[in-house]
Amino acid sequence: MNRPISDFYQGTTSTATYHYITGNTNLATFVDANNVLQPGVYYVAGNINFAHTLSSTTASNVTLVATGSINISSPNMNFAPYDSQKMLFLANATGTDTSNTQLNISGSTGAWDGIAYAPHSKLNYSGSSGIISAGSIVAWMIQLSGNGGRLTYDPAIFGTPSTAEIFLYKWRAASRGGPAAGPGGAHARSISHHPGEAVPELGPPPSR
Repeated sequence: MNRPISDFYQGTTSTATYHYITGNTNLATFVDANNVLQPGVYYVAGNINFAHTLSSTTASNVTLVATGSINISSPNMNFAPYDSQKMLFLANATGTDTSNTQLNISGSTGAWDGIAYAPHSKLNYSGSSGIISAGSIVAWMIQLSGNGGRLTYDPAIFGTPSTAEIFLYKWRAASRGGPAAGPGGAHARSISHHPGEAVPELGPPPSR
């Protein structure tokens, strides 16, 4: 996955399906009376902070791109990607530390489809059981939280892998009796996961 922000820049003149915005925005003026965002690519030279409730019956066909951060905290979300390659959110801000979230997606109900992309920073996805998402999240760092949220991989985006691997680079023992850490307190482990199988439980690393 490597989509530079320049792929979405079409100049500083807005059209019916390209919205160029300078400065931070909540996009409220682009939501119509039916609670649907005007379709198209939104290129924001700044940050996006979207907290508007969207229609449950009609999806907002958009691609939101920001040179800064994106925060989606819509109580009811209903997003589908306008981009033909299914990009939905692209936050181009840089912040490669654990406390610096530049793409945040949270909500109580609704759905979103497509790719959420933060190539230079942390992405946080906090979903409840009322949120259904299908697509992929790609970021420098990913944090998943919430209660019962679902993210279904869409093979139309990247294809269907034969085997997926989950890597654990650091293990913190739960007690003093836990396993000894390797150099620098880190372990490198991987587990294999085949599509259709349950993800294996990731227990403590083997004793050395």
